[in-house]
Amino acid sequence: MPTPNKNETKDDYLQRCMGSSEMQKYDQDRRYALCNAYWKEEQSMQRLRNIFSNKPKTIFDDSTNKQN
Repeated sequence: MPTPNKNETKDDYLQRCMGSSEMQKYDQDRRYALCNAYWKEEQSMQRLRNIFSNKPKTIFDDSTNKQN
């Protein structure tokens, strides 16, 4: 199953996903449902990565407490 590329639009991804050789075994409705589900999952994961990568630094963060 193709996965969405970082800066790919939803329409571009759906077109690429639905046209991939591994998806040809499914009918068009099933391909759309699968590709759309993968798109939504990737968007959810990206939001989580953004939330956790932008967390504020604390006094317990090793990178802020390095001694010179």
